[in-house]
Amino acid sequence: MNPTDIFEALDAIAKAPFDPADFGFSFAEATDNAQATVSKLRGGSLNRSDIEGGVLMNLKFHYAPADALGVEATLDALKGSKRTAKHKPAILIATDGETVAAEHWKSGERLHCAFSEIGDHFGFFLPAAGKDRYRPAEENPVDVKATGKLAKLYDALVKANPDWAADARRHDMNQFMTRLIFCMFAEDVGIFPENQFSRAIFTHAGDWSGRMVSTLANARLSIAAASLPDLPAKIAISFDVRISSPRPARRKPQESKVVGEEDPRAWRSAHAAPCSGQGAVQQRSRKRPASDFA
Repeated sequence: MNPTDIFEALDAIAKAPFDPADFGFSFAEATDNAQATVSKLRGGSLNRSDIEGGVLMNLKFHYAPADALGVEATLDALKGSKRTAKHKPAILIATDGETVAAEHWKSGERLHCAFSEIGDHFGFFLPAAGKDRYRPAEENPVDVKATGKLAKLYDALVKANPDWAADARRHDMNQFMTRLIFCMFAEDVGIFPENQFSRAIFTHAGDWSGRMVSTLANARLSIAAASLPDLPAKIAISFDVRISSPRPARRKPQESKVVGEEDPRAWRSAHAAPCSGQGAVQQRSRKRPASDFA
């Protein structure tokens, strides 16, 4: 699991009804433990906790449901546990389903948050998955999610175009990804008018974003003037050289996630949603794609 996957798993736990008896096992699944390992943990053969209702995985985490004394007192009990000292879990965590108290056992740094916010603080819990904590990622979960979507796009394109993973085509792939990131950035910060890049993709990319890649790759100044007149001349700085493009992976309509037409800002707020190959837009008008004007 990558950090984005861990965020999504913890966020799912936060949205589900709290079960104190099951939380420790769900947390184990969310922090990159195999199902076989979690099954053994449930069976007790891997659970080293000496606290009632607790779950302790060696070197990973020690959880206990908060008792009548509250989450802070339960966290202190976890910290004082002899089993904690012996098995050295990276994370101590106590919760009553409303509040979460957690601590990095080695550093003593603590976290207090609402149970519904544990996904937003996924960076704090990365050591439980054996991953180094990355503070900027913790402070900017939106950026991490956007990065995860771009990573999925990259993987999908390489899977559909194996030759683009070779050294000979790596520069082309990097150049294409750079153009994509520039356009998203330009729209976010106002270099392009609001929703302009999104609208260009939605209008010219074709069904299931099938022509999205070629639309981007061929967005030169002359094309902008001829077929995308609402795109500013500033795009020429990054797009005056035509590049080849990877073939996008095609998805069946029922597998495509439709970005709602009623809110064109939905795609931009998610940064890379339609570019993942999973986005699709039901078009009211059928215009020629930018690639037809190359």
